[in-house]
Amino acid sequence: MTSFIYILLLLSLPVTAQHNDIIVVYNKLQEHALVREQATEYIAGNEGKVQKGKRHVLYDDHNGKPLITGDKIKAVPTIGYGRNVMDRGLSDDEAMYLLGNDVEECMQDLSDTFPWYDNLSIEDKVVMVDLRFNLGMAGLKTFKKFLGAMGEGNKKEAKKQLLDSTYAKQTGPRAIKNANFIGT
Repeated sequence: MTSFIYILLLLSLPVTAQHNDIIVVYNKLQEHALVREQATEYIAGNEGKVQKGKRHVLYDDHNGKPLITGDKIKAVPTIGYGRNVMDRGLSDDEAMYLLGNDVEECMQDLSDTFPWYDNLSIEDKVVMVDLRFNLGMAGLKTFKKFLGAMGEGNKKEAKKQLLDSTYAKQTGPRAIKNANFIGT
């Protein structure tokens, strides 16, 4: 945000502004970028991080142990490099960034698992990604009749199978929306 303010400042300078004014603003932008980069590396080196494999997991900042459902938290639920998720949460931009990464993972899983996925329409791929995201791959694989119909291109049967599932009973409007989006 600070970079944005400096850019606005630069743009607001009169055309006749001294060359030195532009250099001052440019130097402030450079300094801001350098501080951000070095502070990020510095904090990452000082903060704990808890990972399972290559993935950061939610942990208790008090003891550095991963949180498991039912655990009593002694300090602050934290993720990444000391991110206090209790007080800070996530901004919409951060949440959308994470969701975008999740969607990419879902798309790759679907492409790797179902040879027919890459030949689906965009709308049908969107439904498949939503189901993979919501159910996980293991859950989605239990929809054998739905997946068979999708693989054969039988959209009418796929809609029927999706709506005639426990998933539809549990999610209601989401399942209806997905069924209505198939084949559009």
